[in-house]
Amino acid sequence: RQRQMCIRDSYDNYPLETSWFLYHATVTSSSAAASIVHRANGEAHFAGKIISVELQDLDRGHEYVFEIFDSIGDGICCGYGLGYIEIYLLSSSPSSQQQQQEKLWFSPGYFGSYTSGRFRL
Repeated sequence: RQRQMCIRDSYDNYPLETSWFLYHATVTSSSAAASIVHRANGEAHFAGKIISVELQDLDRGHEYVFEIFDSIGDGICCGYGLGYIEIYLLSSSPSSQQQQQEKLWFSPGYFGSYTSGRFRL
């Protein structure tokens, strides 16, 4: 059975204000940079769009932390678009063509400057 994680980010109208990080939950501040699994910055052409990032080869049974930042402090929702973040596992079986989704974390876009989530694979 194959499993991969998907981060779906629905950006507001100002994606250049947004950045996010995924890293192992066991990091300390001195080792955070080395433990980053994935990072992304909003790009101008993301405005009002849903962007999905699929990650493979993550450690099962480990905890991860997802952090999202908005440099203006108005999150990614409501005044300038209807953004949100959702993180889920995709599972598929070789004998089946269907993919199953298991939601790990969700945040509506009204979080101000910062929000984070912690989850275990």
